[in-house]
Amino acid sequence: MFEKQDLVQCAEVFKNSNSTPQEVITYGIRFLLSMYGAPKKTTCLDKFRYACFVKNTRNEKQVQLACLPPTSAAAHQYLLRIYYKVQVWLGYQLDPKDWGWKLVDNALKPVQTAQHNFFQLQKGM
Repeated sequence: MFEKQDLVQCAEVFKNSNSTPQEVITYGIRFLLSMYGAPKKTTCLDKFRYACFVKNTRNEKQVQLACLPPTSAAAHQYLLRIYYKVQVWLGYQLDPKDWGWKLVDNALKPVQTAQHNFFQLQKGM
């Protein structure tokens, strides 16, 4: 995958200590789309996820949801957390609250997407 020049550029964003959250998300989504085999012109993770789901339902087999690309909301949080981890490994100190983490009981916990919180609420009812 890394033989493609634009994927190398996508990965470089994660090594750059001055990357903005928007750059991390933009290039990270481009990388995820490529990883899941999306056509080059595809830019929307949610539309591609839906297309993959529809394609898999045509086979009359049970769809393996874990094999679908993440939702854009989940990908945003995931990509921010990955950037934070890479920066920490490279020796840079960032505020984890700006990069997909929250402090709970003196421990870092990942920020969850609205969909995940909704399902947790449904379980509690």
